[in-house]
This record gives sequence, C-alpha cells and structure tokens, in this order.
Amino acid sequence: MSTNCVTTIQAISDFLFLPANLEKAELIFVFGHSYLSTMDEVKKLYDKKYSNRILITGHSKGRLKDIEADRFFKRGGELGIPEKIFLLERKATNTKENILFSKPIIEKEIGFKNIKTILFVCKTFHTRRVLMTARKFFPANIKFCFYPVIDERNIQKNNWWKDDIARNRVLEEIKRIGEYALRGDLSIES
Repeated sequence: MSTNCVTTIQAISDFLFLPANLEKAELIFVFGHSYLSTMDEVKKLYDKKYSNRILITGHSKGRLKDIEADRFFKRGGELGIPEKIFLLERKATNTKENILFSKPIIEKEIGFKNIKTILFVCKTFHTRRVLMTARKFFPANIKFCFYPVIDERNIQKNNWWKDDIARNRVLEEIKRIGEYALRGDLSIES
C-alpha cells in the first residue's frame, strides 16, 4: 500500500471536522442543542469581544421540555452576558430551519448588508453541514468562521472512531450530508 494513501478515518475527519477559525464578526450564531456547556464557550467569545450580537437558534425535537434557545439564553444571562445583545429563534428543529428561520431575524435586527462575517458555534462534527447549509441560504458575500465545541460525548476529530456512540453519530452525519445534498438543501460549493 502506498504511503500517500489517506485512510478512510482521516478522510472523514478532514471532511467533517472543520478547524476553529476565529475572527471578529457582526454576529455569533449559536446552534441550540441539549448541552448547556456550549454557552460557557460563547461567554469566552463574548468576553474576548468577537462580537456584540449573539443569535441563538433552536427549538428541540421533544427530548427536552424547554426550548433550546430559551435554555441557552437563560444560561447566557447566568454567565453575565447582557440580555440586550441576544437574538432568539425558537422554532427550528434542524440545521436548515436554523438558518432559514434566523434569516428574517438577522435582516430585521442587523441587516445582511451590515454583515461581513458570521461566527458559528456548533458541535465539532456539525461544522461541515453548517457551512454547506449557510452557503446555500445566506448571501454569498458573507464570510463564515467556526468555533467548534466539544459536547459531553467528547466527539472529536482525533477520537470519533474509538467509541460506538461517537462513531455512529459521525457516520450518521455523513449520511445526512449526502441525503440533504441530494435534496438540494446544501451547497456543494463550500
């Protein structure tokens, strides 16, 4: 076997797990989910002045009683982030809806003409699908940066294949990207 051959694990890892690329942004865009510790990371970004606006998006798929955006917003307040800088989208149940349902909120409160950069905060293995979805539905002139967060399952680029739960979740993500791209919900230009 050639030493130049890329392993399947490496190829999947390089495709799905986009590295952090932090820049000042007009908006920090946070994808809600069940792991509240994400807001501790958002607080770090806020304290380092990466942005003075934070949008939190997400309802939930029924696992939690409370709406994800509301749970994250409450945690942000507990951490000392001022309420006035938050924008909340409370209806989305998937990545496409997160983006689509947030668009009118962003346009009304900030205006896409005023946005050069959006900093996405999402799970490590979710970054590629977020990028592909954002490229499909947000204006083409916006730059997208990422702050991938490691959730309590510890799914990372360097370990996902070592644990059944992590491996299954990463392979499900590959499957979703294929299915959603075939439906036309993702840009393959990203």
